[in-house]
Amino acid sequence: MRLKLSFTCKVLDYKYENYKVEFFTKENKLMMPVQIPEEWIKGSHPGEERLDDRLKALLGNLANY
Repeated sequence: MRLKLSFTCKVLDYKYENYKVEFFTKENKLMMPVQIPEEWIKGSHPGEERLDDRLKALLGNLANY
C-alpha cells in the first residue's frame, strides 16, 4: 500500500515515550492533534518507504478526515 498524502505536522510535546503531534491540511487547517508512540516512529524507515503498520493506518485515517 502506498500512501500519497500531503500533510504538515508539528510536534508539540514529547512525554513518556509519546509524541503529541498536530496535523494540518495543505491549506494549513488543523485536522487534529494525536499521540504517536515512539515505537511507531522507530518502526518506520522512510528511506526504504516503510512505515510502521499502525502509523500507516493513522495516516490513512487522517487522509479520509
